[in-house]
Amino acid sequence: HIAGTNGKGSVLAYVSTVLKEAGFRTGRYISPTIFSYRERIQVNETCISREDLVRLTEKIRAAGDQMLTEGLAHPTMFEAETALAFLYFMEQKCDLVVLECGMGGRMDATNMRGVEGRNFVEYSEAEAREIKKRLEDRGFSLSAVGSPIGKIRITDDFAPHMELFKHTVELAHIMDTPNIRMFSFYGPSEKVSGQENAVSGPGAAVPWRGQVMERLGQFADYAAANEVVLLHENEKGIYGETAESCLDILQQFGGQHFKAVFDFANFVQAGQDTLEAYEALKPYIAYIHVKDALRKDGSVVPAGYGDGNVKEILGRLKTSGYSGYLSLEPHLSDFTGFSSLEKDGKIGKKLSGEEAFTLAHEALVKILEEL
Repeated sequence: HIAGTNGKGSVLAYVSTVLKEAGFRTGRYISPTIFSYRERIQVNETCISREDLVRLTEKIRAAGDQMLTEGLAHPTMFEAETALAFLYFMEQKCDLVVLECGMGGRMDATNMRGVEGRNFVEYSEAEAREIKKRLEDRGFSLSAVGSPIGKIRITDDFAPHMELFKHTVELAHIMDTPNIRMFSFYGPSEKVSGQENAVSGPGAAVPWRGQVMERLGQFADYAAANEVVLLHENEKGIYGETAESCLDILQQFGGQHFKAVFDFANFVQAGQDTLEAYEALKPYIAYIHVKDALRKDGSVVPAGYGDGNVKEILGRLKTSGYSGYLSLEPHLSDFTGFSSLEKDGKIGKKLSGEEAFTLAHEALVKILEEL
């Protein structure tokens, strides 16, 4: 494995050539390429043939489809490419394989919401291809398109929003991710309170429930026809604010192409007990947003420092065999209270993006190490 910031390709070329000259049948797995995609996968400096690439691509695609039917997350493009390369190296009976690596596949995946100050779904298909190339050059893949789909009022014109959704599906295909994060619409009033959004039976206190379901139905049908997975995120103020309303949605549409995002902080901010929410929604959960919040004022804090029961729920997910993503969503740029949560904390200022992600990552790693 050749890892590092710069020079991986050169080191890989030197090492694989030395091994080949020493008599070892040597596989080479490298990115990016210059003249042909087939350069990524080589044995003794000979690229994989077109015929073998097509044959193994179909084999990996079938395995990915089977994973979907079993309720598992579809492999990312990076994971599929790596599996294809390893399968080829095995068939070719390589003695050794030299490959560039980051943390690998799903560990190097990002949930893309915005790029350079613009929401990702505002980019054209040509621009999305350029963005994808930039990610691939860094060894990253996309875990999901973090779209704003479903984040309009139920009284807003739906036709242009449906067109934006269709465009988002095309962007997901370009980015080689089946997953699209989405929401379930704000109510007609200027401010939808938790009381207005609460349900004592599916949709009992929400007169616009029917419109929500009709629009979500259009999304769900299009998603199934176009082989993408909609990930519904719970959020304060939308129809899917509480566990009960999320369950109402998932019982209507849940399946291979419609699953749930579980966001700890958003449930806390909506006054929803997260343990109750997890138990109600666990059959549908395919994606986790890792951020926490305080019940007293809704402020976002690092995982484990709030009232979201993050450690307990991650432990239950681990026990259940959860194989989906854990996506960091710090929302800590205005977080100034770390020193009050931990006696030896040193952070008492607004955080930069890098500082926020570092703090969020450290908090999550601490929990995972304790599980």
